[in-house]
Amino acid sequence: MPMKVHIPEMTDNKQLCPEMKDASEKQKNLQFIIIDGSLFKCAICDKKFSRKAHLKDHFLVHSGEKPFLCHICSKGFALKGNLISHIKVHTGTKPYKCQACDKEFFRNSHLKIHMSVHTREKPFTCSICEKVFSQKTSLKSHFLIHTGEKLYQCHICYKSFIQSSQLRSHTLVHTQEKQFKCHLCNKAFSERKRIKAHLLVHSGEKPFQCSICNKWFALKQNLRSHLSVHEGKKPFHCQICSKGFSRKTHLKIHMSVHSREKPFQCDICHQGFAQKNNLMCHVLVHTGERPFHCHLCDQSFNQKINLKSHIQTHGK
Repeated sequence: MPMKVHIPEMTDNKQLCPEMKDASEKQKNLQFIIIDGSLFKCAICDKKFSRKAHLKDHFLVHSGEKPFLCHICSKGFALKGNLISHIKVHTGTKPYKCQACDKEFFRNSHLKIHMSVHTREKPFTCSICEKVFSQKTSLKSHFLIHTGEKLYQCHICYKSFIQSSQLRSHTLVHTQEKQFKCHLCNKAFSERKRIKAHLLVHSGEKPFQCSICNKWFALKQNLRSHLSVHEGKKPFHCQICSKGFSRKTHLKIHMSVHSREKPFQCDICHQGFAQKNNLMCHVLVHTGERPFHCHLCDQSFNQKINLKSHIQTHGK
């Protein structure tokens, strides 16, 4: 029979044993684990550990306590080992080296994840959609898509997310941090993946092709959105007039019709616009720039839509 054992709670954010409701105040400040044979089981999430010390460390995940602070950037960590690994980010030390491609990593766990690039092994399969993953943690995160659970909540606006990485990215919306800057146009982004996508604008690369109309796209998500045009899907609906759109961005643009807000103003003539892109196109009227060139003749245009209309005249 499994045996319940109480251990000291480490923070004021207590998860109390239901059987201790009538116990003394001192007992209420305790938390229990279940010993299952030689394993120690977390009473909150059922995760098992071979050592009681490891379970105590694990409890910090639930309590949110991060007692180990980096002396350089003041970032907090639940475990001392994680702090030690983090310090290497500041020192630039990358002691873990891939034997296949010589790429170096701060943590051994990062190297292990990287090795799947070379082996291409994906031993973890989703029991619902059969999608495969190289890491167990990736499978766990993916599974939440099917369950609909959103365990990570923003403490500012209370919006919830499936993955912790999504929450971290979202938090930057509130802090307005944009630490990733494009070296070509100085445009700044809050996430590394966004600047990578932005750089394709400069390079002109469009590696993702539509299998129906052969149109090319710089981003995979743009291709996915484009496919809904062929399928006739319009999953994004206006709550005011019920009009449907194939993309969320198109719905956002449409909403300005109802709100009539025009927050983007021209510095030269003070004309207002609902969208930043419309303002940028308008400014070209003042500057005289014509960045859109016809590849069939020498004509240039200040708007892409004008170029598209012009190109059709060549086909007549």
